[in-house]
Amino acid sequence: MAFGGDMALAQNRKMSPDQREQLRQALRELPSLPNPVDCIDVGERLSYIDMVVYMARDVGQMGQDGEAIRSSHVRANLQIDWNKVLSLGNRWYDRTVKAFDHDTYVQCAAALKTIQEDLDTHLKKLQQPAHRINSFLNGTAMSVSLGGDMIAMMLPSPDVLLQMATCYECYRQLVDIAFALQQYQAEHESYPDTLSELVPKYLAELPQDLFTAEDLKYRRDDGGYLLHSVGANQQDDKGLSTWKDDVTDGDDIAVRVPRVEPAAP
Repeated sequence: MAFGGDMALAQNRKMSPDQREQLRQALRELPSLPNPVDCIDVGERLSYIDMVVYMARDVGQMGQDGEAIRSSHVRANLQIDWNKVLSLGNRWYDRTVKAFDHDTYVQCAAALKTIQEDLDTHLKKLQQPAHRINSFLNGTAMSVSLGGDMIAMMLPSPDVLLQMATCYECYRQLVDIAFALQQYQAEHESYPDTLSELVPKYLAELPQDLFTAEDLKYRRDDGGYLLHSVGANQQDDKGLSTWKDDVTDGDDIAVRVPRVEPAAP
């Protein structure tokens, strides 16, 4: 809804060039979404640590009370190395955070995919009957199993966070270009044939698609234009997306502007 409102303002022909530029600058100064790295490295990691500490205290209290101590399950729990559980969890959080150090979305997404594959392989190993049986008899094996189970439940979907943050920045990028295009149209009574015609007067430089590090898709369309990013699937769906259009596939992030009718005399 906010994106649609920004676009409506960008296409408002009643605004003066100065008003349009002031609004464009105000939109540029809006804060970005919280950094996904901070969400994972601080918020999610601390949630994991808090849960481990809570469970360690809870199990320790069972032993102090002396009740249900005959239970083999409780006795096994008392053998858990909670420092190892913490270490295992932190290792996965460290890898996830490091994946965001890459320069492009493609590189970050590839690194996160590798982490998810490695985690899936690790969890399948922990589900093997031999390991499960051993975990009831061996404190180290149980610590490893518990750490795996907890990270499987609590490690967020970093690829989704990456997509959300990139989509948000992509929306901001497209809105800024839309303002530049409208400014161009107001002065030339038509939209440019290519985005490069906006540089340097209307755009300092030609932005690239944040999902591919390649040129954004742009074409004039019956006096209007279609401007879009290929989205997270990195495929050109001709500006279509499942959440906005009546299609079964596609995740493009698009700006469609119809042909501008001549102003009434």
